[in-house]
Amino acid sequence: LPGMATRSVPERRMTAEEYVAFELASDVRHEFHDGRVYAATGGTRARNQIAGNVATRLRESARGTGCAVYMVAVRTVLHAGAHYYPDVVTTCDPADDDADAVTAPCVVTEVVPAEPG
Repeated sequence: LPGMATRSVPERRMTAEEYVAFELASDVRHEFHDGRVYAATGGTRARNQIAGNVATRLRESARGTGCAVYMVAVRTVLHAGAHYYPDVVTTCDPADDDADAVTAPCVVTEVVPAEPG
């Protein structure tokens, strides 16, 4: 988009702390795995609709449990070396209170395209 600043993906390996600082300053999303930073890919309308359906069902099931369900743009920390933006993520840990990321996911959902058959 015109006027929108973007940051290129660093070539060198980063620590998790460097990645988080880089990500919080970026206008676009990146994922992090074992020191490498990758540009997050976009989705399709079908993928978005499927993720929305999954999130709706999970929210219905989570109602009244203290669990929270998030879609698409929430960074999720699987471990120190893995930060992703899954399509849907659920956390039920009351201590999971980081404003910028889910740090204790219990359900992670990624919608992937079907293999051509």
